Amino acid sequence: MNGTIHFRYFTVIFFFSQWLYFYPLLALAQSEQQIGHLLGLSLDELLNVPIVTASRIGEKITDTPTTVIVVTRQQILNRRYVNLIDLLQDLPSVDVQRGVEDVRYHNISIRGHQGNNRFLILQDGVRIDSPTGELIAVAENFPLYHAQQVEILYGPAAAVYGADAFGGVINIITQTANQKDGVSLISTFGADNYRHLTVHAGKKLHENVELVVGAHKHHSDTADLPRYYPEDYAAKDVKTFDGEIITPATQREPFLADIDSQSLFAKLVLAKSLTLGYQGSFFRSLTSVGVRPETTLFSHDAQWNTDLKSVYLNYNKTLNDHLSSQTRLEYASFKASPQSRFNNIFTHFDSGYKYSEGDKRSIEQQFNYLINDDHRLVSGFSFEEFYSLPRTADLPSAYNPRVGVDQQHLYYPNTNDELPIVILDDEYRNYAVYADWKARWNEQWSSNVGVRFDRNSRYGNTINPRLGVVYQPTEDLWFKALYGKAFRAPSVFETLATFGSFSGERNAQGEYISDFFRAPNPDLAPEKSRHYELSVSYGLQKNLRLGLAAYYTEVDNLIQVRNSDYPIQFIPGGHILRTTIRDNLGTKQQYGFDLLLNYQRKFSSGFAADFWGSYSYLDGESCCTNGIASNLPFVAQHKLKLGTTFSYQDRYFITPKIYWIGDTNTNKLDPNDRTRHLQSEGYVVMDVHFGIVRVAEQLSFNIDIYNVFDRRYTHAGGESSTTFIGTPQAPRTWLFSLRYDY
Repeated sequence: MNGTIHFRYFTVIFFFSQWLYFYPLLALAQSEQQIGHLLGLSLDELLNVPIVTASRIGEKITDTPTTVIVVTRQQILNRRYVNLIDLLQDLPSVDVQRGVEDVRYHNISIRGHQGNNRFLILQDGVRIDSPTGELIAVAENFPLYHAQQVEILYGPAAAVYGADAFGGVINIITQTANQKDGVSLISTFGADNYRHLTVHAGKKLHENVELVVGAHKHHSDTADLPRYYPEDYAAKDVKTFDGEIITPATQREPFLADIDSQSLFAKLVLAKSLTLGYQGSFFRSLTSVGVRPETTLFSHDAQWNTDLKSVYLNYNKTLNDHLSSQTRLEYASFKASPQSRFNNIFTHFDSGYKYSEGDKRSIEQQFNYLINDDHRLVSGFSFEEFYSLPRTADLPSAYNPRVGVDQQHLYYPNTNDELPIVILDDEYRNYAVYADWKARWNEQWSSNVGVRFDRNSRYGNTINPRLGVVYQPTEDLWFKALYGKAFRAPSVFETLATFGSFSGERNAQGEYISDFFRAPNPDLAPEKSRHYELSVSYGLQKNLRLGLAAYYTEVDNLIQVRNSDYPIQFIPGGHILRTTIRDNLGTKQQYGFDLLLNYQRKFSSGFAADFWGSYSYLDGESCCTNGIASNLPFVAQHKLKLGTTFSYQDRYFITPKIYWIGDTNTNKLDPNDRTRHLQSEGYVVMDVHFGIVRVAEQLSFNIDIYNVFDRRYTHAGGESSTTFIGTPQAPRTWLFSLRYDY
């Protein structure tokens, strides 16, 4: 512990010593002036960047009562946000646990809302994460090479977006053909056999034709963790629950944890009114990730493969000076490859295949009505059709997606091929109508009132309002207040997914006996939240701004697992002695605040500095399957994130970052205190990024060093009983990138 404290002081001193080193050089300048683009937009200019995520229409950050952070393209480049997980790690009130789970890979919480099904990921306003709310990996499969800016909306947005806009919305705004106007090739290699290749091109082909395309492909072996954490990965016998040794410690296979990703992007714009867009991505990781070595076998065959695809057609029409419309057709799909499988203690160390798929087809009509210069109304309606086959139970062989669920001829082990595995799927629809009214009452006061009504064929009707006000007494100071409701739709996985096993024994009626199964519960209702938020932003100087956002959220109908009142016999020919189901029986309260600081300085000598930092506090409690309220899982109560980009003459930059993360709750309750979760120990880690723009006429390069001081630290482990409490993280690693623009 003392070593950790000393290191914390050392890293903070080192960070600010860099500032002290650069500051005398900066002070040589006698006056400030605009220099180049490396620093990007000024703080005033950032406040005037048009955003579209908060209300689906263009507005300034100062106009919306919601908390929105905009990350510009120059910040993406300077801070080395290669993908979305890199960006999320730098955001206030975001907890990122890297490489801790088999299916999700990373675990993400935004203001205590844990999991990718509690926030939306959009690209140009179109959802590109799982269309049916399945848990997916948010990792290298969401690249940012094509992003002009990323807008992060905190808090509920169900009044605008409907289901799952629970904890926030992330919208990747891609570059237009004019903004790109050329071709970029990026090649990156680094430690642990890291390889990453990106191509991005955009051009205005004709007065009425614009095209932007891009793709990336990536592989990494990731760190050889047993080399750096020998105690956590000590060779042990692989045993079943019954104690049978499958592989003795002396014959253990080598550690494996490689990952792959790729994506394809295209956007075609015709006559400035018709847009055809496509986004596809793939991610592969091993299902042994984050798992204690004695409970799994490391194998390239035991992998989880996820495909996401989204295609849309958007038509914009100006009807008159006051009224415009937008019509969108969309198709999105999610699929876990039939070759996805587990090979662990739960499958008796045989291959347990899994499969999952889902898709969405939708049409939406939106109208934008400019009542006058001070009042604006956005309204619309949508119709969506869904199909979902949730993640299956362990299958003895690969699922065949070319035939239906009732034609798989897959049987539960130990039943002599007599009991077909129950695979449930669902088709459902959603109808929605919404309206959002923005009003400016005078130079100081404005308001926003919105409401959305959804009717879903699975869980019924929901109504979600949003009310906010903005008070701006001076140009540099504004206050915001927000109240909103949101809901998270129960995924078909939560309602219909099952798992369990049969012993092979029969009862007097000839039915196969099972000690336990997770049973379906089609009557699950949505989780619902009520959110209250107050925020203030103050520009102390032209180049210095402070922000504070305080929030309180209540969640009802929290979906948790409980024992069913009686064993649910849903498998013909089987007799189950005990079943559990997911049910709406929990509540949650979470509260906290974010303190933000941004400071910029530009000098005539060619030096510039861009500092950003945030401190986040988060606490609360959830209750409760066992009748005992406990603190929130997968969050650190205290988080301090600091970074500065130093640049010189529009060519050179260095960006050091520090992450000071407090002790982080896992999902495992402390056996000695059921009101607390076991914790992964806090840590301080520093990354440094270097770059030279135009080292040759069209060539640039970057060097990225992660975990500069080679610290040993952990992230909060996954939900399974076989995962680490603290999952070991990578040692010092490095990447080298070359970028060629023409």
